[in-house]
Amino acid sequence: MGKSTAAPAAAAGQVGGMTRGWQWAGQVGCIEGGGFTGSLEEAVSARLLPSRWAHSLGVASTARGLAPRMGIDPGKAWVAGVVHDIARDLPAAELLSLAGRFGILVDTVEREAPELLHGPVGAELARRELGVHDPEILDAVARHTVGGAGLRPLSLLLYLADFIEPNRDFPGVGEVRQVAGRDPELAALWTMEKMLTYLFREGLPAHPATLEGRNFLLSKLLKEGRWRPWGGGAPDARCCHDRTRKDGHESGAQP
Repeated sequence: MGKSTAAPAAAAGQVGGMTRGWQWAGQVGCIEGGGFTGSLEEAVSARLLPSRWAHSLGVASTARGLAPRMGIDPGKAWVAGVVHDIARDLPAAELLSLAGRFGILVDTVEREAPELLHGPVGAELARRELGVHDPEILDAVARHTVGGAGLRPLSLLLYLADFIEPNRDFPGVGEVRQVAGRDPELAALWTMEKMLTYLFREGLPAHPATLEGRNFLLSKLLKEGRWRPWGGGAPDARCCHDRTRKDGHESGAQP
């Protein structure tokens, strides 16, 4: 099990609960019920590979740091980061099975690349098994992989934090990190464009939500005079998200 890392003090508030509920004030919270008693971090780290847990802590820390700039509660941002990849290490067959059991609609792209389902499946697991019931956190977890148009602030923050957390290391990520502190929406647009460029180059299907999200942000930023292009690093740079082709070849690298 990975080492538990507590969140800093946040405004007390009910985010969710199992049998007795838990509050985030001083640390993320204590889960009691469902066969597990302990902190949220312990519950999540027990389900993930060590490298994935390190990534999750990086996302949680990044999201918490950017949250005040976006008017988001840092405690919520931390929780979203901690739980966002709870389903990422599940096999493709299990992701498809759980999606069916939870009533999650699976589109053509997700059936071709079931790993994309780890967002919505993870949100349901967080709700059902970890007692996370805050709708903004659950929406952020569900949409953190493919993005979308008109994302809620916390959803956009988590999508961006997943891309720029400290463990990510690829050409151009430093520039996105710098811009994220000044204009998170521009940084999110660059993130979506980087992901789409990578998918096109690797011959992988792009999810319609990512295309819609990119077009939505581009239109908004152009109207507001905030758009500027990003080179995205070296043209042969590998992207941060790992995706698997139908032939079984894994592309990209995820820390």
